Amino acid sequence: MDDPRLTPARPDLAALYLKGKIEAARYVAGETFEIIDSIAPLRGEPSSSAMLLTQALKGEHVTIYDRNGEGWAWAN
Repeated sequence: MDDPRLTPARPDLAALYLKGKIEAARYVAGETFEIIDSIAPLRGEPSSSAMLLTQALKGEHVTIYDRNGEGWAWAN
């Protein structure tokens, strides 16, 4: 479960379904959204210059676990 593209977990926050499997300060269920743009870049950090980890394509579903005040979301 080390691949961040597949495992929504970080030290301060993890997906609720990982409780008991991954240690985190808190756990959340997340909210599912459908990608409406042709391609949505999924980056390693909340920055347009951060490493591109993968891309979500139009019609795919992602689960958002956290958002910051600058418009970035942490998703899987």
